[in-house]
Amino acid sequence: MMSQTDLIHPGERWRDTDGQPIQAHGGGIIEADNAWYWFGEDKSAPTILNERGTAKVPFQGIACYRSTDLITWQRISTALSPVPDDPDHPLHTNKVVERPKVLFDPHEQRYVMWCKMGGPNYEYMHLGVATSKTIAGPYQFIEAKAPNDNRAGDFALLRDRDGTAYIIHPTDKFKVMIVAELDETATRLTGNLHRCLEGDGGYHGHEAPTLFDYQNRWYMLTSRVSGWKPNPCRACVADQLAGPWTVLGELCDIDQTETTFDSQPACIWPYDPARGRFIYIGDRWNTADLGDSRYIWLPIVWKDDIPHVRWLDAWHPEDDAAWVV
Repeated sequence: MMSQTDLIHPGERWRDTDGQPIQAHGGGIIEADNAWYWFGEDKSAPTILNERGTAKVPFQGIACYRSTDLITWQRISTALSPVPDDPDHPLHTNKVVERPKVLFDPHEQRYVMWCKMGGPNYEYMHLGVATSKTIAGPYQFIEAKAPNDNRAGDFALLRDRDGTAYIIHPTDKFKVMIVAELDETATRLTGNLHRCLEGDGGYHGHEAPTLFDYQNRWYMLTSRVSGWKPNPCRACVADQLAGPWTVLGELCDIDQTETTFDSQPACIWPYDPARGRFIYIGDRWNTADLGDSRYIWLPIVWKDDIPHVRWLDAWHPEDDAAWVV
């Protein structure tokens, strides 16, 4: 029988092997070298308010953690570091650097990290890219700019079934989701893009997309648009990334929660995709102390071929019972 320390406890403080709270907010996971690597925002500095009254933490860097069981995590590096001496640099401590995602570039045999990067008050929002020959870094910054001349937002980074890399992000005040193609090195946008899920935008738009592929169908989970405040996330489906996308409904049953268990999606981890076992990874933001924001890791279960997030106080991915509706 597993002990409580061998289980995932959604919403509780999660500490690394040094006993420190894990700083991997808005993050993403990649598998390499028989281990998992979790990248995320280090928000360990004091929370302050920007000029618009929005909570923020001066950019501390992108942290990298390593695990062989998805339960115990060791911080192994600051994969992307701030540039404290140049206030105009996209990585200066006064800038916004959020939601890092990493994939492997087989052409150059290196790792590619993309982040959302913007001004101190979110007055502009770009996407930035950095690379490293080793997964833990240090990553060397290349550039940050508006993707295809669009304002960026919370985004997803992935490869299609044919190996082509894409970034998916909202734009135009969240009225549309953009599926933007990357070149073979995954470091530059090609200019080829598709517009999806067009609507009214605002609160009812789509933000923070995270995607996974199951039985030759793409599923996209998105939050509504309410800043740091949680809201009901939605599940969408399409046969191909270019769409058309169909909204299936809420990610959680209304009688359970209207706030996706007080979280916003960060990424989906394909734990056992052949059996339809995917892990929802979300952030429970604490705007009074962003560094104390908690992680919501929960199993995705299937109800009438629609993905739902199931709440468990404590669980382990190897426990078959966790995946039963």
